[in-house]
Amino acid sequence: MLVPANEIQLQWNEPYFFAFRTMGGRGILLRALFYLALVVVFAIGLALEPHARSFVEVVVLALLTSAVITMLLTAPSIRRRIVVSRDGISWSNLYPASLLLFFLSAGAISRPELKRVLLQRSKDRANRLPCGVMLLELKYANPAPVAVPNHLALERLAQILSDNGVTVSLAGSSASTASVSAAAREPT
Repeated sequence: MLVPANEIQLQWNEPYFFAFRTMGGRGILLRALFYLALVVVFAIGLALEPHARSFVEVVVLALLTSAVITMLLTAPSIRRRIVVSRDGISWSNLYPASLLLFFLSAGAISRPELKRVLLQRSKDRANRLPCGVMLLELKYANPAPVAVPNHLALERLAQILSDNGVTVSLAGSSASTASVSAAAREPT
């Protein structure tokens, strides 16, 4: 979702390799299965080729070709640009290898899709990462983590999301969203 500049309420760049750190076991397993399927297809294709190739050549070519294609198609973004607007939250890859990868790595979550947003500070018990985390809990899908740099005040982010009609919880805070909103309005 491309957001016009006048509708952007807040934007930031995630820390490098955040998507790699939060990929999870299921994501790794799916990528490994995709890689193995490509290895099998390329090995069969190279073995059936009319020009004679050695066994080592077939194996090396199948492994390398499969690795390159797997990385290009399934590797998460190295760094994403996150944009918060009235319509929702969107992201795009800052370093796409191709136009196809730019569109495959871009995403958006509209306000009606969000059940709630949980914000975690970098020092919270539940957050093992060196940056803040915005966990987008969706109505009909698995939660999606988004990194929030430490220089961005989570209270300000909570205020913007709350003003947009999104339920926000700030982890590690005994205050409710209303008091988080009041704290965000105070000058610093």
